[in-house]
Amino acid sequence: MLQPQFRYFGPHSSGVTACSWAPSGSLLALSTIHDQLQLWDLSSRSLLRSWPSPAASQLTWSADGSLLFSSSGHLWDPLSGQLLFRLPAQPACSALSPDGSFLAAASAISLLLWDTRHGLLLQRLSLPHSCTALAWSPNGSLLAVASSDGSVSLWSPSSGQLLPRLSSPSSSSISALAWSPDGSLLAVASSDGSVSLWSPSSGQLLLRLSLPTFSPISTLAWSPNGSLLAVASSDGSVSLWSPSSGQLLLRLSLPTFSPISTLAWSPNGSLLTAASQTGSIAIWSLDGSLLHFLSFPTPAPISSVAWSPNGSLLAASSHKDPSLSVWSLPSQQPILSFPPSSHHFTTTLWLPNGSRLLSADRHGSLHLWHPHDTQPPLLLSLHSQPITALACSPDGSEAVSASEDGSIAIWQTHPVVFIQDRWWETTSGQRIAFAPQHTPRPISALAWSPTGFRLAIAFRDGPIYLWDLPTRRRLLTQPPNPEDWSPSLSWSPDGSRLAIAFRSHLTPPTVSIWPTDSSQPLLHYHGLDQEILSVSWSPDGSLLASSSLDSLHLWDPSSGHLLQRWPCHSSLPPVWSPDGSLLAFDGPHGLELRSVRSGLPLLFLPASSPCAWSPDGSFLASLSPFSVDLWPVGSLLSPSHP
Repeated sequence: MLQPQFRYFGPHSSGVTACSWAPSGSLLALSTIHDQLQLWDLSSRSLLRSWPSPAASQLTWSADGSLLFSSSGHLWDPLSGQLLFRLPAQPACSALSPDGSFLAAASAISLLLWDTRHGLLLQRLSLPHSCTALAWSPNGSLLAVASSDGSVSLWSPSSGQLLPRLSSPSSSSISALAWSPDGSLLAVASSDGSVSLWSPSSGQLLLRLSLPTFSPISTLAWSPNGSLLAVASSDGSVSLWSPSSGQLLLRLSLPTFSPISTLAWSPNGSLLTAASQTGSIAIWSLDGSLLHFLSFPTPAPISSVAWSPNGSLLAASSHKDPSLSVWSLPSQQPILSFPPSSHHFTTTLWLPNGSRLLSADRHGSLHLWHPHDTQPPLLLSLHSQPITALACSPDGSEAVSASEDGSIAIWQTHPVVFIQDRWWETTSGQRIAFAPQHTPRPISALAWSPTGFRLAIAFRDGPIYLWDLPTRRRLLTQPPNPEDWSPSLSWSPDGSRLAIAFRSHLTPPTVSIWPTDSSQPLLHYHGLDQEILSVSWSPDGSLLASSSLDSLHLWDPSSGHLLQRWPCHSSLPPVWSPDGSLLAFDGPHGLELRSVRSGLPLLFLPASSPCAWSPDGSFLASLSPFSVDLWPVGSLLSPSHP
């Protein structure tokens, strides 16, 4: 698998994104932010082995423990760390059959069935609607497929047929699927607060359970013997039902209100565990007694809770703020803990001379670093909330950062830094003075003019300000219509025009070209059938690229004519190579590098936007949530690429 040449995780970073117990005993598999799979023996609290694997949000063992599937699309032999099979692209939904012989993967328009033993594509099924969830029956004979139209269908891999729908399309989306342990029932939860129990063999609706509060359902869990069904709601409650009678037996609530993210039964079915969106875990007995109330190291949403097969250990992990804890029960003593990563990167850019990179994180800090520098990175805590945009002056002497807290920091990249409203000293990162903002407004985009004298600022709630930097004076406010707002800005290379991607409830999605000395646009052109979410000018000014959720457009900025349209899977701006010959953007198969002249894709990287080219075009920096990755694209591409 193609790997980046260098990865930056920030100072003192660690973290776990997913965990799963082996079926046989004390082995626990972990996926980490450092793109590793780790296998731990919890009986000795020792790391048995680790191997490279992209960070995943879910891990699944085969029933016999011989296979381990990662939601990144990789199937491993956990004993040797050998890669057995890899999906061509990370799927929207995926599920490993209980015996590990089949892998179902769904894209936006099709459902694929793979033979994991031989790596063969067995079947491809066209879907009328996009897939939102997959669930294998316990014996692996049927696959439940939930669709975006609110319906559930059953697929028989042996016959290759999609059986008649169990539920008809509805206005309520499906929030969870769960097979009973014997496979005789399928529970389908809807966002309207109801649960339907279906007989897969007959296709009949047997029972419909309605919660008293009609709150959306977040997750379902059958007891190991199938006699009870636990239903968790977004209001923080858990309802315990008897599927045979349809009676509500018990209603439980967390001691502190928080939506419930996941449920798990102990292996013998005597205990029920509920984990919350704020990092708390409750454990009840079947009579409704709260036996344990555990707290996660950080108040992050818990994404998975898993009991060890003997019921003595409980593991919980969060992939939003990657961390993991394992408790011994009933003592409640933590026996293993991975603290969360201290950095979750949001955007990055290279300084114009290529000497260093600026990387921003969701904690409001900036990292100034170089991959070959032996000195530790400089870490500046500039904002109180996530940094949403970065821009640099043409000569690289100054940079500007903007945050969701509404603050804008303008500072020098040399030892003494001036910031509007704040002053910092970069050798130590120590704040010298501070003046608070009075009217914070979230900022969505920044663009520094090529002349270096003007800064365009787009606010999330509407207007765009044009500032004269030498005088710190506002020159223009665009657009005049307060109903319009812009997610993206881009200057023409000569600094005479500003391209703005507008969104509005009143007009079609639009790219507008504005002269910098006028409040009237030169040209408007519209985004076909999709919203235009970002815009980016080519280095020579002859082309303008824009992206929507499903396509990338190349425009002639003088006439507004659409020249090219390519598949694109991101709302983030496409990024031009320094010479303008390539565009990097999120395509259907990863981060795609495409030739502008031929329109052909040249390289697919297992990465995603946002990304940034080094000034000489030799490296492309991309962001995962927990690292900045440098890809040697100059050596990966042919010198004579089309």
